[in-house]
Amino acid sequence: GPIREACDQLRNKGLCASATHIRHLHPLPGKLDKLLSTYEHIFVIEMNDYGLYGNGQLATILRAAYCNPAIQSICKTDGLAYRVREIVAGVEKHLA
Repeated sequence: GPIREACDQLRNKGLCASATHIRHLHPLPGKLDKLLSTYEHIFVIEMNDYGLYGNGQLATILRAAYCNPAIQSICKTDGLAYRVREIVAGVEKHLA
């Protein structure tokens, strides 16, 4: 899908990128906190609005559960599926 393709494009640009899919939220998957702690930047791709604290719902849940400020959101609310270029642009914007 677009997230994996975006990871491929980001790797082709010289960035380290990978993706995971969280299948359930309650309880959060075991050892997810250890996995997330190994990354300098964590981008949660969400079809959601930037909430009160500037993150989508899932990113807010993850930040609250793991107290990890590296977790950030890339959100959109137009109801259309993400395109690869939107994800790549969102990551590059956060890293700029």
